[in-house]
Amino acid sequence: MAGLRQNPISVILLGILACCVFIYAADQVARYARYADLQYWARQIEKGKPVETKTLDRLISDSYKSNIDKECQSAFVKPFLTVLLANMDKHNPSVDYERWFQAVQLTDTFLQHTLSCLPTDGNLWARYAMIRQASAEQPEEISRLLSLSQAYSPAEENALSARYFLYNRLTEASLASAAAPLEDDLKILCSSMAEKLRSRLPAPNARVSKVIEKLNPSCPAIGGSPDEHRFDRSRSLQTVF
Repeated sequence: MAGLRQNPISVILLGILACCVFIYAADQVARYARYADLQYWARQIEKGKPVETKTLDRLISDSYKSNIDKECQSAFVKPFLTVLLANMDKHNPSVDYERWFQAVQLTDTFLQHTLSCLPTDGNLWARYAMIRQASAEQPEEISRLLSLSQAYSPAEENALSARYFLYNRLTEASLASAAAPLEDDLKILCSSMAEKLRSRLPAPNARVSKVIEKLNPSCPAIGGSPDEHRFDRSRSLQTVF
């Protein structure tokens, strides 16, 4: 203490540091309070609980009013992305194409923002590949996005599951273009370390089954019944955390 009294500059610097820490803490508390409702509902969606369309609409509107598109902290952008994906899944393009397309565009735009904040999150790259496949499947683009996802999260369960779900949806041309990431993912899925994950995934469709048979004929069965490739699309999209 005597040293500090003899050095007023140190006292000033410590005071400035204390003020900065206080301001940052106060800002964080305010932001968590602002998005508390969003985080709560995102957790409900992640648990597979149904959420009404009007609730999703309110959450999206309130979040944009709170400038969610200016946020970059994963604690806020990931819950909002979960809500956007749930909202997209609520709309059927065969019933109301315009509403569905608007939801896809909204999700696509925010995913690009989220990736600019968290560019090394392989799970997010997998979600972006899903959105691009849903709106306009282009084999080269899908392959590039899947490769990025795999490069950043080669064995992380959420990312690996998302890529597997997407392989089951791809056209033959896109699946051929994504042969490299597909084969690498199947090597992991067929390994002993993925035993529990295999039991939670749907069975592969005919195209993916052919790749498995060629790559590793002794690969343990993935999923249950042959019809399980008609997986829960909403859950595959919404698991973001």
